[in-house]
Amino acid sequence: MTAANIALIVVAGAIASASPVAAQTGSPVDPPRVSIRLVATFAVERFPADTTFGAIFGQAVGALFGGGAHVDVDRLFVEGAVSRFHRTGERAFASGDEGFGLDIPLTVTISPVEFVAGYRFRPFRSITPYAGTGLGMYRYTETSPSAEFGEEVDERHVGWLLVAGAEIRVHRWLALGADVHYSYVPGILGEGGLSKEADEKSLGGVAARFRVIVGR
Repeated sequence: MTAANIALIVVAGAIASASPVAAQTGSPVDPPRVSIRLVATFAVERFPADTTFGAIFGQAVGALFGGGAHVDVDRLFVEGAVSRFHRTGERAFASGDEGFGLDIPLTVTISPVEFVAGYRFRPFRSITPYAGTGLGMYRYTETSPSAEFGEEVDERHVGWLLVAGAEIRVHRWLALGADVHYSYVPGILGEGGLSKEADEKSLGGVAARFRVIVGR
């Protein structure tokens, strides 16, 4: 089952869960409130592959930029978003628990496509906490001008994620948010090269995200 199919199932489930149950008793109820909003995201992520990314970039911290669409159905929500990490470091190798650069340029790109379903808690004044979980498709590429045939990397794998945070309404059509985003992505790192030597198997990590949300 693809990530897109999973997202459609999550959306259908969220809408079905939000359907008024009072209709079964014949009581009149208001229809669920549906709101569609656009989201822009900036994230600072701490990757767990310390040896791998530390040797390539000098540190295991990177920035991702992205955006997507967010749908609220009463207190439930679903969100789909894309983001991107792109940075040039150097090829490296591992010796024991340490990585060493080779002074050969290496560009790494990470492109997540993520789908989240969750719950928005009762607002406290203008602040609304939320939490959710979901799945993503993560693409990882390595390119280098000195790479020979078969040395460049282009891999994809499904991972899962958790998110929790809050947003504050600053205008009728504008809100700002911050959250903690955790992702676990197996099956890309640890299959060969430096990450295999360092026994580092997850591409995901913990990120602090800052969000701009446009819409009611």
